[in-house]
Amino acid sequence: MGISRIRDIQDAFLDALAGDKILNLPRVDAGSIAETINQHTRSRLMGSLRTALALAALRSVQPDLIIFDEFQKFRELLIDPLPKPGKPAVVPDPLTLALRGGIKRSDPALLLLSATPYRPYSTRQQEREGFSPHKEFFELITFLFGPQSKEPGKIEKALREFGGEILAKAPSFDQLAALKTDIQDRLRPVMSRTERIDLMSTASSLPTIHPRSEILPDDLRLFKHFVARLRRKLQRGRCKFDMMSFAVPY
Repeated sequence: MGISRIRDIQDAFLDALAGDKILNLPRVDAGSIAETINQHTRSRLMGSLRTALALAALRSVQPDLIIFDEFQKFRELLIDPLPKPGKPAVVPDPLTLALRGGIKRSDPALLLLSATPYRPYSTRQQEREGFSPHKEFFELITFLFGPQSKEPGKIEKALREFGGEILAKAPSFDQLAALKTDIQDRLRPVMSRTERIDLMSTASSLPTIHPRSEILPDDLRLFKHFVARLRRKLQRGRCKFDMMSFAVPY
């Protein structure tokens, strides 16, 4: 990384720090930061510095994809929490808005990884506080589909019909199978789930199955487009990193 590139990131960091609403620095220099140390707790100061650094990195790297591992720990970055009684709604900070994206076509895509993306149940205390696993699930898929999509409403309707049918005195298994398939097909564009084999309960003599995956012409065309896009970024100077090393088909 050249000196000019380092300076670009430094400038982006200082710009982000200048816009911090918590520190509210009169100017961004060593003297102002030193005075701020005595005015805020260490955790608050470090939080602002880390947020500014993350914003600087996000704006400098300009990633095509952001991966949230163990998403449940970052839920409030993507979905605004409900305001507490008598208090104003929480206004998302600049980093949260930048991570959410969805404003421009060039905004990065998000991949959320979690075995527990929403809580499957709630205690009575949580229910009294307004928490609902059902509501949290639909908040998540509404975010994934986008606020303008009608799919969450259709999925909710299908789930309601599925629940009613399964609790009927004489449920129609054909209808249940059709509803299950419909729900899965509607969720699949934004959500997928894999199950890990329980090796402790599986017989040791069970043969290992390696599913074969055929490479189709569309796969190669997509990969060719991906590589060409990386090359264009390198030529235009938007990406100063050797992203070509990541262009490996898995």
